[in-house]
Amino acid sequence: MPLFSQIMAFTLQTYTIFGKFHLIKTTHINLIILSSPKGSLFS
Repeated sequence: MPLFSQIMAFTLQTYTIFGKFHLIKTTHINLIILSSPKGSLFS
């Protein structure tokens, strides 16, 4: 079973990295939306 656990660890690591990246991306987009004037956003 060592190969299986290695694959699981790698998958978990990848998911964690992608999760962090997604979180950073959405936070960045939210900051842009919040900082931009409402008129230009919802015109």
